[in-house]
Amino acid sequence: MPFHAHPHPRRGGALKVVGIGCGVLVAIAIIGGVVVALNARKMMAAGLRAGMIALVDQTPVSEDQKAQLRARVEQLTVDFREKRVTFEQLGMTMQNLAEGPLLSVGFMMGAERKYVIDAGLPEDETAAARRAFARVYRGLDGGELGASDVNDLLDPYTTRPDPNNPERREFRDITAEERAALIESLTAKADEFDIPDEDFEIQLIDILNEAIADATGAPPPG
Repeated sequence: MPFHAHPHPRRGGALKVVGIGCGVLVAIAIIGGVVVALNARKMMAAGLRAGMIALVDQTPVSEDQKAQLRARVEQLTVDFREKRVTFEQLGMTMQNLAEGPLLSVGFMMGAERKYVIDAGLPEDETAAARRAFARVYRGLDGGELGASDVNDLLDPYTTRPDPNNPERREFRDITAEERAALIESLTAKADEFDIPDEDFEIQLIDILNEAIADATGAPPPG
């Protein structure tokens, strides 16, 4: 099955973020650095597993999907440790993830967690805000929205704390008025592309399975 990175001809550009998407970037860094320094497959597998499981644990998806993600990460690391997956195939898997919608989704999830899930909002306000985020996830999943859209939506709420690394961004604390403006901008972007106003949970497990299958040629387990 070919891997689809949801190309969007009007919205190019790479997303350069930190936050929840760092789990994938850490895995890429492990491939480029740890394996060269240590040349130890077991150590690399352990580091990859730890980084990706930490990413899974922070994602605001259902516990059922988290369980599927953990199981798939475990299988990938076991296959790599036991040499059923090569270094090249593992690197291609990470490249597929980086080129697909995962980093944009991760950036959005970081904002959703800080500004909605962990914000202690009233139940009705939380539900409305999460619906706005869900519509953007649907747009990313379907290819209507891309990395540049996510940057435009979230850049006003980030800082660049490291002058030596201007590409590094962190979410800053915001006021209630700014949170309302953020939710309004998410809704307006979704309306612009006629994205349905309904509940939606992006299937990260499908993104992961597709990336692995394209790199290794092996179908998802089960």
